[in-house]
Amino acid sequence: MTSSKKSIDVNHGLEHIDTSKFKFAKSFGDTRLDQIVGKPSTYLKDVVKRFIKNPWAMIFLALFIIIVLFIIIVPLTSKYKVDTAVSSISWAFNLRPRWPGGVINGYYEKLLNNTEYEKIKDTPGFIIEYLGRFGPQHRLIINPYALNELKDVYPLFGTDARGIDIWTKTWVAAGNSLLVAVGVALVSIIIGAVYGSISGAFAGRWPDTILMRIIEILSGIPTILWLLLLGIIFSTDGSSLNLQALFTALISIMWMGPASLTRMYIMKSKDAEYVQAVRTLGGSQARIIFVHMLPNISGRLLVRFVHIIPSVIFFESTLVYLGLKDSTELGLGTAINDGNSITEYIAPLLLPALILVGLTLSAQIVANALNDAVDPRVDARK
Repeated sequence: MTSSKKSIDVNHGLEHIDTSKFKFAKSFGDTRLDQIVGKPSTYLKDVVKRFIKNPWAMIFLALFIIIVLFIIIVPLTSKYKVDTAVSSISWAFNLRPRWPGGVINGYYEKLLNNTEYEKIKDTPGFIIEYLGRFGPQHRLIINPYALNELKDVYPLFGTDARGIDIWTKTWVAAGNSLLVAVGVALVSIIIGAVYGSISGAFAGRWPDTILMRIIEILSGIPTILWLLLLGIIFSTDGSSLNLQALFTALISIMWMGPASLTRMYIMKSKDAEYVQAVRTLGGSQARIIFVHMLPNISGRLLVRFVHIIPSVIFFESTLVYLGLKDSTELGLGTAINDGNSITEYIAPLLLPALILVGLTLSAQIVANALNDAVDPRVDARK
């Protein structure tokens, strides 16, 4: 029995196709990058996109930027200084607010005896009423801005007891407080990151146990009490907190949060694939932590950095207001304390209080928004 094979015509049915209408495909010339639509994204771009999607974060970020701009611009453009009174005459002290176009509650009253009356009866700008024969016989009603020495003085929010322009003084105070807060936050992040990295590298062993017990003992003491104790220890006279003592005391407290945060993320990432690859290639433990692991948690540390800023401003202001910090060193707490001592009008207290609320609230909301932006899982749950 023989088998026969039929020949198959592979061109059967194709002889009528016009090959000029086809082009040869470059199957080996194209790459995957040529087929990608749009530009590749990065982690930083994704964080920024998620942050921009939060409208409240953008509003309060704008508020924070505006406050910082005022802190920079006002001291540079104001014609008044924080160490010099607007005028040398006594009426320049505790001036009420003056706005362009008029004076708000700018009139003062004072009872005069005969001797005082004789001294000032012919002074321009004074209004003197006769009251009667017994007791103080005259009442002085005066608008200090009508005096020749104060005609060109325009303190928008008045002056304090030393004749200092409150508008300029408050913005300089806000700048000092913000500078201290940023310095404390930066040093605390650095100390906390190094401390937490060392603890996380020895996780489960005795160095980690000792390091974490230290944090637990220190964090068990109430923050205000711990701040007062450290401040008195670091102060020069042992009574009030100066700027150096406050700076050191705040750092001694604030580093513990970043340390615990760094340790937690170091422990989570220690078995990651990129860590195993570096370890296989002979990378040391220090290189793995400080070159590869810490950059990966830099977003979390940035969030903690922003969180520390309003806390420092709040603590500094609270200590001054309670009379536990040196009031001669200008800060928001000093400005609020000085404004609270003026009972006739609210402007000296209102301005620093609003700046304090604006700084702390905006920084806190921006920090929370950053925390959501650096975590893709938050966006996925929405």
